[in-house]
Amino acid sequence: MHITMEVDGKQCHADVEGSQRLIEFLRDHTREKSVKSGCVTASCGSCTVLLDGQSVRSCTVTAGQADGCSVATVRSAQHDPLLSAIQQAFIDSHATQCGFCAPGMVIAVRSLLAEEKELTEDDVRQGLRGNVCRCVGYPAILRAIRSLAPATAAGAGDVVDEEESTA
Repeated sequence: MHITMEVDGKQCHADVEGSQRLIEFLRDHTREKSVKSGCVTASCGSCTVLLDGQSVRSCTVTAGQADGCSVATVRSAQHDPLLSAIQQAFIDSHATQCGFCAPGMVIAVRSLLAEEKELTEDDVRQGLRGNVCRCVGYPAILRAIRSLAPATAAGAGDVVDEEESTA
């Protein structure tokens, strides 16, 4: 099957097997190594990408299903100021250690902030459900997201810890 898709702003054309997963296409055909293959069962979130603006696990989508679509990975930050800001917030908040979960986590946060609504802490936790971090833990990740809230054009609002709200 012949497919065409845009990956991080670049047109890609290829002949693929009908069952080839999007993650395999991205890693093998486009050499996009920021998309991590963790569990291959949509349980860890390390392979999360934006497919036509929607957050998806690339291990559960075939390359054929992405034919004609636009795919964004963390590499698209050079064209996406919000994605770049999210990456910087993760760095500033020490929300990464080994970095394995970071690409999928950053994309999940990008998708969450694109919803253009005020986010509660529960919204953030639900939006990150299924993205697993085994090193840093979630307080630093939540701190990174909280640091973005006032600066986002998406109107993400403040996410407040219970301890902070009672102070």
